[in-house]
Amino acid sequence: MRNQLQCPQWLYHGMVVFILFHAASSFADELQWNGFIAQGVQRAEGSNFINDDGDLSFALTEVGINGRIGITDHISANGQVVYLNAGDRFPQGVRVDYLFIDWHAVRGVQFNLNVHLGRYKNYHWLYSSTRDVPHTRPSNVLPQSIYFDSFRDVALGSDGIALRANTLSDTGEWEINWSYGRSSIGSESTRQLLGHMASGDIEQDFVHQASVYWSSSSNTLTLGANWLDSDFSYESDAQDPFVDGFANVERISLAAQYQSQYWEFTSEIMRESSLYQNAISNGFFSDSTAEGGYVQILFMPQRRLSLLSRIDLYDLNREDRNGNQLNQLSGGQTPNYFGYMDTATIGLKYAIWDNVNLQLEYNRVRGAGRLTPLLVRDIHAVDEEYWDLWSVQMMYWF
Repeated sequence: MRNQLQCPQWLYHGMVVFILFHAASSFADELQWNGFIAQGVQRAEGSNFINDDGDLSFALTEVGINGRIGITDHISANGQVVYLNAGDRFPQGVRVDYLFIDWHAVRGVQFNLNVHLGRYKNYHWLYSSTRDVPHTRPSNVLPQSIYFDSFRDVALGSDGIALRANTLSDTGEWEINWSYGRSSIGSESTRQLLGHMASGDIEQDFVHQASVYWSSSSNTLTLGANWLDSDFSYESDAQDPFVDGFANVERISLAAQYQSQYWEFTSEIMRESSLYQNAISNGFFSDSTAEGGYVQILFMPQRRLSLLSRIDLYDLNREDRNGNQLNQLSGGQTPNYFGYMDTATIGLKYAIWDNVNLQLEYNRVRGAGRLTPLLVRDIHAVDEEYWDLWSVQMMYWF
């Protein structure tokens, strides 16, 4: 598969968004649009999380524009185009994050149902629908146990259909989400999974998700659960050291959030089973279950100031939490700390103006379980078990 910047599908979606926005200029009252620009600096010394040498990087750029066009009282078109550059965290360039038709199929006091057709957004995780907008994230880098940066584009949205239902009850509000679709995977994402020598194509055959959330009547407490099932296939080419293969990923996760005037508690935990057949070599088989999650506290002592503290834990294989089996299977070549990745984060966000934020954060990381490539490990990806990651980003939105 060709690079995302050269992919006709991305160009096509970008042209569609442009046409929709241009056509909407004739009825500006029906057009709502917003944008953002964010620039920062980051460094992950001793690891390849941002770049191969661990040097200071100004690759922390996010530029985007999104809009909604009302077509009828019940139908609207929604889209967002962004340019991203965050080093090796995810592929650099322009992409269409989402582009879908929103049909408000049922509208009532007690029950609402929306149908999304096209490149819909992922509403199944707490931050999955807002991770694409920098000033709505609690931190520059989200907890990697749940929001793995390398699959940012795959997880943000998919091409297909999604249903969103909301209903009120005596105990609070219920939200039910269901979606079925697939995402395109570029050559850079393929190399992040298999390694730099991979020259074939990874296809996501489908992704099936469902989630349910309950919020108290006061909107202070939210509890949720979600499920994901997805198949992937790999098609090798003539010069490829890898072979045709198949993978299945299934994830179950739970979420909880409590909000008050001056502080907020958030947690998500997950269990994810991954099955691989062939791909690396004929006869290769791997079936393991990863576990992870985070606990996060956000303090808001002033209207313009918020302070963040978070612990994020991830184990690649729940049967090998210390990575000893991984080390033994590689003949001692792969350090055991590639079997986990635990992160302690502190951060600060300050609203300089109503539409300008400055966000700073520091991460102390133990392990390399979420560093790429995932299947064929690069033992030079990290020098030691412990490494640091910090970033500063200024963000403006309109």
